[in-house]
Amino acid sequence: MYSQFFLFLFKVDFINDKQEKYQVVISKMEEHHETNIRRIRRKVVDSLLPDTWESSDQNCKRVSLQQSSKEYQDVLQKFNTTMNNQYTQIIKIERIQNERWYQQ
Repeated sequence: MYSQFFLFLFKVDFINDKQEKYQVVISKMEEHHETNIRRIRRKVVDSLLPDTWESSDQNCKRVSLQQSSKEYQDVLQKFNTTMNNQYTQIIKIERIQNERWYQQ
């Protein structure tokens, strides 16, 4: 009984918007449709954080950007484009690093 339950957890059956039946076999990373079997490929999520992020033992971190950095200049340029220079002065630009939100 335990093995049947375990196998159930690793398969998902569904019907798409065209009423076609599919099965995803998670344990094998395969999608089954009629006689076709397609491999499912996914990247490891941990390696997808931006190169500019600083390492941290916290899930969320605020980082002040240096005015001389490319990241600061890119954000400033986009902000200027959006705001049409309708502000007096930018005091500081910060990056919010939140791994959990970024990976969703």
